[in-house]
Amino acid sequence: MARTRASKDSNVHKNRNHEKMPKPKSNITAKEREALTSLAKDSSITILSADKGQAVIVMNTTDYKTKTWALFSDANTYHVLERDPTSKFTEKLGNQLQHLMESGAICNLEYKHIYLTSCLIPRFYGLPKIHKPWAGLHPNVASHESITYQTARLVANILSLLVSKNGFALLNSTDEGI
Repeated sequence: MARTRASKDSNVHKNRNHEKMPKPKSNITAKEREALTSLAKDSSITILSADKGQAVIVMNTTDYKTKTWALFSDANTYHVLERDPTSKFTEKLGNQLQHLMESGAICNLEYKHIYLTSCLIPRFYGLPKIHKPWAGLHPNVASHESITYQTARLVANILSLLVSKNGFALLNSTDEGI
């Protein structure tokens, strides 16, 4: 009887999540929406967030590309790869995770969650430094769908548990001792 009740309750919960929610009321006028749509379609400009603060930057696309290539031209930081290493990393990660699962360090569910069978190459982008306009772009890499993303999240969670208990971690520069 309890099993039937639980099944019914979970079905009710599923139905609630799939109900159509009313669209929120727009906080901009139709004319403003039209202007935003026009800006988004304009390939001569690039719309970005600033590296700090909540600012939105509209930048000439040619300038953005020039500043991005300026970052890549630093041979001490970047070099051209002969081929995409994703499949090699995927194989190595799979082998390591298989070993961890066989040793009992992670369970099958964690293995399936961490090991992605399809992934994207991390994407580079630059954010304008509005507090230092002469400094160019702040380099960023979006890796949320890359092969190592879930592994990095797991490691970060484990480390955060260790750091929070050691008594030596500071939350920010305003903490005592700095």
